[in-house]
Amino acid sequence: MIVDPLDSAPAPVEFSTFWHGPLDPVTYTCLASFPFQRAELRLYTYDAGVEVPAGITIADARQIVADETLTSRFIVDGRTSYSKFSNYFRYSLLRQVDTCWVDADLLCLRKPAFADDPIVIGRQFNADGPWALNGAVLKLPRKHPILAELCERATLALDHDTKWGVIGPLLITDMAKKYRLGDQSRPPTDFYPLQFDRFWKALLPGYHRHMVKITETSVFLHLWHEHYGRSGYDKDIAPVSGSFLHGWCERLGTLDRFKRAYERLELRRVLGDFVDERPG
Repeated sequence: MIVDPLDSAPAPVEFSTFWHGPLDPVTYTCLASFPFQRAELRLYTYDAGVEVPAGITIADARQIVADETLTSRFIVDGRTSYSKFSNYFRYSLLRQVDTCWVDADLLCLRKPAFADDPIVIGRQFNADGPWALNGAVLKLPRKHPILAELCERATLALDHDTKWGVIGPLLITDMAKKYRLGDQSRPPTDFYPLQFDRFWKALLPGYHRHMVKITETSVFLHLWHEHYGRSGYDKDIAPVSGSFLHGWCERLGTLDRFKRAYERLELRRVLGDFVDERPG
């Protein structure tokens, strides 16, 4: 008998994510925020020996994508992109498991209250149009036709060098328009209160009050780790003392995982032109 994979799935779980390789301290902090807020999180990985925070469940990523070599076959701007692979992985996961996907660079600020919602997706700021969606938080019914199409489109990207986001936010926004999911999306304040080009505000103490204000009703804070790499930020060094993210590292007890903390002027030099202090 041929078994439909949509009818034989791993056990449901509240939240799921994926990571490849050792956990840097910033990502470790993000994962630790989920059990801190009493939110169940399963980490899929190809490395059973990865060290994770207490309360996180580890699962074999081969249950979802059996071929580990696919991690190296998603390319962005000439380089292997695990972020791009994670798009393929999340769509495959959501077809097989009743869960809500979360990116590993999300800080859980308060206990989520949408376990019974069949669709969870959020809008992010978009300078080029009326709205755009992001898949960093994504929950869809396993048999919804959008998932089959997302998987198909992501598979077509194998071995093709593309720009960042082609099978991520750009594709999700297009598919959501096609399947008319925009009206079910949540406002940016829920998951994306910090715009991607303002990622540095979570790292500098002068913006602590601002960060507290913009996240006062947020469930998650997307830290936009893609931009950490682009800016040259070293995730083995803690944010500046007094910053919003440093405060969360203290609260979660993860500061000892960092080599040290950045000094304010040092981090300003590292971030350079990424720090744009014009209103926005």
